[in-house]
Amino acid sequence: MCYSTMTDESKIVEIRKSELEERLAAAFRSEREGGYGYMDCGGRHHPWKNIYYKILSAFESGERQTIEKAVTQRMSVPGIHRIVDQGCGHAQSLRETTITLAQKYPENEFLSYGITGCLKDVWLGGKVFDFAETPEQRELVQKYGIHSFQERGRNYQFLGIEDDIHSVMKQFPYEVDLIFSDNTYFHLVSPWLALKCTADKLSVGGVALIRTIFNSYVYDSSYQRIEEEKIVNTLQQHNPHYEIISPTPGMDHRVLAIIKRGEAPFKTHQYLAWVEEKTFDNTRYRNVRTFYVTTTMPVPSPFLPIDTL
Repeated sequence: MCYSTMTDESKIVEIRKSELEERLAAAFRSEREGGYGYMDCGGRHHPWKNIYYKILSAFESGERQTIEKAVTQRMSVPGIHRIVDQGCGHAQSLRETTITLAQKYPENEFLSYGITGCLKDVWLGGKVFDFAETPEQRELVQKYGIHSFQERGRNYQFLGIEDDIHSVMKQFPYEVDLIFSDNTYFHLVSPWLALKCTADKLSVGGVALIRTIFNSYVYDSSYQRIEEEKIVNTLQQHNPHYEIISPTPGMDHRVLAIIKRGEAPFKTHQYLAWVEEKTFDNTRYRNVRTFYVTTTMPVPSPFLPIDTL
């Protein structure tokens, strides 16, 4: 059923939750074995850089100080701290960042998780063999697909998940203190849904640093693209318990930092729908698109609200 015509070539079409879930799963199947976050590998034309520091360097000096202060305050609290690299590639950035924090806070414990499309490409010593798994490790594999890697230190341990980022963050069984992601979100079917699930999993004081999220456009109900600055402003407006930082970019992709300051669900006021469009040969195809709907407007029936998925 068609609910709204935007142009002669494009139509907003109802999307059901089951259809969205199948599209997310199908997209991950096409990425599997290829992995996410290929820039972590480095190479002749793109020397390897630590993703965490690379994203930090994109913020202005005062913004970076705010982010680093939040990370320091969170990681210095005694106890267990969890770090997630969404699209970890070979996990060099995850490894280096974790070991740096573990050395800085030797009395704390650090558990670091790499989300990937290909666990065998992760350079953390390989998965722990089934016969060597503890009952706790076996339960994590069975319930959440979380595998332990062989490499570990006195106060740190690495784990990995080979699955779609949307579903991983929705089902992740723990709060997370630090999350970072470089060239990954533009691969995703619904990056803003992934961001919502990611922000909700932050601990109070936790920090998420995301790059390429703005490669996924957000549209108004007239199918006009919303400017990046307005997206940032609306996220800030709807989330008083989160500090949201996003400097105007130079030549590179715009970055986004989220610092969770209080216990509250993250709100996007964004909605998903199919957009049916024609290709150059007049065949029709459907893509999942993201729309922003103000709180004063009635929500059109074809849209799935991100904030309740």
